[in-house]
Amino acid sequence: LGASLKGIELLPPAPLPLERASSLRCPTLVYGEVRYLASGAYGAAFLVRRLRDGRNFVAKKCDITGVDAALRQSHLDEISLLRRMRHDCVAEYVDFCWTSEERDCFWLVMKYYPGGDVQQRVDSYRGEGKRFEHVKVQTWLTQLCLALEYVHALRI
Repeated sequence: LGASLKGIELLPPAPLPLERASSLRCPTLVYGEVRYLASGAYGAAFLVRRLRDGRNFVAKKCDITGVDAALRQSHLDEISLLRRMRHDCVAEYVDFCWTSEERDCFWLVMKYYPGGDVQQRVDSYRGEGKRFEHVKVQTWLTQLCLALEYVHALRI
């Protein structure tokens, strides 16, 4: 990787902090749930379909009720960073909305990648006793380096 960042779009700071964003709405009026994908410490991920055009996305339904102020801010800062990023090798932010007036539950909607993530592929191959082709690993490492270069260019 060179020091040049030609072709990388550096975006201005995110418009309005999420804490004050007036995006309180009912996401089920915009997205229909298709199926459960996975769970994490603060919620679950679902495959959803946008009702107006039928496109699939991943909705991370999160509940940060009871987390301390620093951790809450950390969650919101991470989402604000995702809103600013535009790169082929970084998962694409699509939408965010608070689902409770207390602003402790939200949906983070991201682009859906039908092939799953790298960890799913590794687990699948390991379970089947398969090995990855050298070219596949090389491609993933290149994508990882390109994403890292982009994030560093944003000084994140």
